[in-house]
Amino acid sequence: SEMCIRDSSSAEDDGIALTVVGAVPPGGAEVECVLCDAVTMAPVATHLVHVPSPIPKPSQAFRIEMDRDKGARRKVMYKNTCLTTSSLVLSTDCPRILSFPSKYLDIVPLDTAHIGLILHPYTCLLYTSP
Repeated sequence: SEMCIRDSSSAEDDGIALTVVGAVPPGGAEVECVLCDAVTMAPVATHLVHVPSPIPKPSQAFRIEMDRDKGARRKVMYKNTCLTTSSLVLSTDCPRILSFPSKYLDIVPLDTAHIGLILHPYTCLLYTSP
């Protein structure tokens, strides 16, 4: 998905409020913001703007091996480095292969929690040319 920035200021405002439309990648993004004259649409200024994201960049990667016919149950450890409680919603884009015993997880500040993973058996389909 694309990000675009829209000027949401009004004539009464002294400043410009920017609204992000679309998905911001994990960790945020640097986007070029071009300010244009409202009448002629001629570029007036260009700024590099950091758009924050509520989703952090991945800090860890895990390699888990399993028998595809049996599946597996594993736990990984996640450390909350924030000074506030982190409330996580666990989800996957491959629910046929991966699920979680609990959809929600709260981790107190500077604590470590185990996240359960359920890896389901799956079948690989091989296609051959006729």
